Amino acid sequence: MRTLGAPFVVHGTDPSADHAGVDLDNRAVARRMTNHLVTLGHRRIGLLEGPEAMTFARHRRIGHAAALRAGGYDVDPALVLHGPMTVADGRRRAAILLDRPDPPTAIVCGNVMLAEGVLAEARSRGMAVPGDLSLLAHDDGLRRHRPDRLTPRSAAPHRRCDKRGRRWPRRWPTRSQAKGVGSAF
Repeated sequence: MRTLGAPFVVHGTDPSADHAGVDLDNRAVARRMTNHLVTLGHRRIGLLEGPEAMTFARHRRIGHAAALRAGGYDVDPALVLHGPMTVADGRRRAAILLDRPDPPTAIVCGNVMLAEGVLAEARSRGMAVPGDLSLLAHDDGLRRHRPDRLTPRSAAPHRRCDKRGRRWPRRWPTRSQAKGVGSAF
C-alpha cells in the first residue's frame, strides 16, 4: 500500500510503526474480564495470551494485572502464559497451569481457540466448566471458533469491528493526520 501511495490503516496498534492503526483498548478488555472473575470470588486467575512481542498481548497482561491488584491480590507470573493462539497450544498451556500444586480456579483466554483447548484439557481431567474451573475468552469474531459453539458456552466480549470498519473511511485521516493515530475505539 505504501509503495502504491495509497492511504491505509491497519487493525492493531504498534507503537514503533510509522502507519496508522486502530484497535480496541486491550488493557480495559483484560481488566474487565479479570475483574469479573475477581468479583465472583476467584483469587488465582490464569491468563493465556498471544506472543508477548505483540502489543495487544502485552496490553492485556497489563490490564489483567491491574484488575488483580485492584482486587487486593498479587500477580503470580507463573499463571500468565504467552504463546501461539491455537486450540493445541491452549490445551498445552492449560495442562501447565492445571498441573501446578496451586492451580487457578479461572482462566482468561486471549481468543476462543485457546478457550477450546482449555475446555478440552479440563474435560480430559474430569473437571466441570463452570464448577471446577471458570473460563472467559476474548475475540468472538472468528468464524470457525465462536463462543456459542462451546459447551458450556464461554463468555466472550462481543465486538463489532465490521461496523467500525465501515465507519472509519468517513473519518479517514489525511496522510499527515494518519501518523501516530492510536486507538480509535
